[in-house]
Formats: sequence, C-alpha cells, structure tokens
Amino acid sequence: MRYSILIVAALAVARALPASAQPDALAAVRAADANIYFPQEHGLRDLRADIQIEAKGGTAETTEITRLRYLWKSPGCERWMSLGENPAVVDSPDFFDVWAVAIVRRPLVEAFAGCREVSLRRAGKDVVITGTRGPTSLPERIEITVSKGLPSKLERKWRDRAIAITDIRYEKRGGGQVPSRFRLDVQTGRDKARIDVAVKHREIRGLWLPESITIKSGRESARLVVGPCQINEGVPELKCEPPRPAGAALAP
Repeated sequence: MRYSILIVAALAVARALPASAQPDALAAVRAADANIYFPQEHGLRDLRADIQIEAKGGTAETTEITRLRYLWKSPGCERWMSLGENPAVVDSPDFFDVWAVAIVRRPLVEAFAGCREVSLRRAGKDVVITGTRGPTSLPERIEITVSKGLPSKLERKWRDRAIAITDIRYEKRGGGQVPSRFRLDVQTGRDKARIDVAVKHREIRGLWLPESITIKSGRESARLVVGPCQINEGVPELKCEPPRPAGAALAP
C-alpha cells in the first residue's frame, strides 16, 4: 500500500530544550507531557512485541499481511525485525508517524530538541508553543496547541513547504490520558491526503500499551495488531547510546 506522503524523518532525541527556549514555553511543554500517559514513566524498561500489519489498498480485494517484531529499550532506541528463519532489520512501516502512531510514544518535549528557538503565545484559552530549526531534513517549524492541558494539535512545516497537521483526541487510562484518535492532514505540493487513525489500548502487566492501530486514507486502510509481548525481560540485541547531558547541542 502507499503511504509515502506520510514519510517523515524521525525527530531528534534529547533530554533538554534549547537554552533559547522561553521559560513559559518550557513549563507549558512539560506540563502537557505530565498529563499524558507514557508507559516508560510507569516502569517500562524494554519491550519485545510481535506485530501483524494487515493492509488493503485501492480496489484490491485481497489483504496484504506483514509480520514484524518490534524491539524497544529505554531511553528510546527501537528496531523493527522481519520474522522467519533469517530475521533481519527492516525499516519501520512507512505509514508510521513520529508521534501520532507509535508503540511507545516519546514525550513532546523531545519534539523541540534541536530547535534554535522555542516560544509561547496564547490563543484564547489555548496555549500555542512554536519551535523553529535551521534548514535540515527535519521539520523546520513545529507548532503544538495545548487545549485543557493536553496537546490537541501538532503542526509541522518543512522547508519544501510540506505541511502535516495532526488533531489528537484522548481517553483516560492508567491515571493519565492516552491518544486514541488522530486526524492527519498532509500536503506536499499539490498533493493532499487525510489519514484517520484509531488506537485501542490494553493493560499488560500493569502497563497500558496499544493493542491495535487502525489507519484509513481514502480507499486505503491498514490495521496493526500487537500480538504477544515480552515486557522488561531484556533486549540484549539493542544497543542504546547514553542520553545526552542536559544542555548538550544536537547534531544537525
């Protein structure tokens, strides 16, 4: 199936916002993150899960099935593996959005890592946080709208004028809010697409993780089903780089 319009470069991972960030913007981002349920903040150290992706596109009546293995390890390194006699590292499924559709989501504070400036403005009762980068393959401008303490819209703009806007809805799980529905409007040149995403969560060993993710765009659809999971049992094949010290500069 074709979701190439959704392919975006992964956001850089870091533990601190740039020194040029306004104190109010820093506080607003962290306050929004505090209202969202992140399993890694509730004891998740590593995860191994078998994933089945059922994709159907256009007028085709057949469903294409792909089986992968997802590996994740704190502080945030991950890997996708093919299943079979000779497992190999594969690219993440091309319809995966950095924050909207993920097995283990990263805090929004990391979306602003590498920004030259981070600022805040108020729009009625909402708070709008904007980060700008230099010319890189990453989004040049990131804007997050926080409504009632939760990020409700994530807008990204690239240097080539590509735009991705994500509207987010939540449901309460595990003492926090988990994203349950997304609507992505993506524009690249004259091409436009709308992608609707629904995420169903389940509790596994005291942690709330996605059970299934359904994606629809026009006549195309895909359903990701999370199968057997191993939690906090170690993932020795994953080697994580140590976290950057606070205030460290990120490579472009």
